[in-house]
Amino acid sequence: MGKSSLALRMARHIATQGTCLFFSSEMTGEQLATKLICGEVGIPSDAVRKGTISPEERVALEKTREGFKELPLIFIDRPANIIQLSEDANALRQEWNGLSAVFIDPLQGISCGFEKQITRELKVLAKQLDCPVVVLSQLSPSVDKRNNKRPLNSDLPKEASEEDADVVLCVYRDEYYYYRDSEEPNVAELIVTKNRSGETGSVKLEFVNGNFYNPGESPDRK
Repeated sequence: MGKSSLALRMARHIATQGTCLFFSSEMTGEQLATKLICGEVGIPSDAVRKGTISPEERVALEKTREGFKELPLIFIDRPANIIQLSEDANALRQEWNGLSAVFIDPLQGISCGFEKQITRELKVLAKQLDCPVVVLSQLSPSVDKRNNKRPLNSDLPKEASEEDADVVLCVYRDEYYYYRDSEEPNVAELIVTKNRSGETGSVKLEFVNGNFYNPGESPDRK
């Protein structure tokens, strides 16, 4: 559905106001940075890997990369357990005099002595750091077996306890399932299925070249 792309866009926005930490056990720091920069320019990240970008696009990428060098967005790209993650986050919190947010992609990449306690430990970590901890998770395969494939809280895996979450966001793309027959191509629906301190509902974003944008803000690829 593009959960990593969405999290990177969120982290990039937060990092314009404060320090943001992004753990990933699925992609390297270089892959994350490339994905982020490509999203800013509006170029598919696999076009960089394949070497199919134009000279103009290469210039735009380098210019954007230079502009991001001072952005306080820190990538840690190794698998970790709860203890290591907590130690890294607290060390960076002291070094940077606070953190604005911590992202973990995905929850399944964090090991813990007791799986069902992972989200509870992360809830404690969020309180210690005094900042949001945003955790990405895969869903149960059961979502693909329904006629209405919009995710529900019941589709969360057992290690992603809904009880521990203040907010649950789910991404749905009609185009993912119905391709050419989709009624909403290039649209992603961000569904708030739980909000401890506010309303639930959904908003629609543009999804172009594997990247998320506010409606009408996606850059055109030339």
